[in-house]
Amino acid sequence: IRAYGEANNATGDSAKCWIEAVIQRIPAFIDPQNAPETAVAAPKIMGSTGALTSSSNATLSTQLSDVNRVLGRRFRVVSFRTLKPDEI
Repeated sequence: IRAYGEANNATGDSAKCWIEAVIQRIPAFIDPQNAPETAVAAPKIMGSTGALTSSSNATLSTQLSDVNRVLGRRFRVVSFRTLKPDEI
């Protein structure tokens, strides 16, 4: 993830900064109540003909806590650095 920020103060001075963060998604959920192996999506429902029914879209598992249903899995910052102008 790369980002840019700029700020000006009342005297007209300004500062600029470019940053880069490398982020890794990990198996653990935000709320440790659910084990990492807990399925996020509920199984799809098959009709009597073996075809997926119109109501068979994957939905969030009812096994997840409310926090994990909304926020999902954890992310970890692997690295963070300020970029030089020639690295942009």
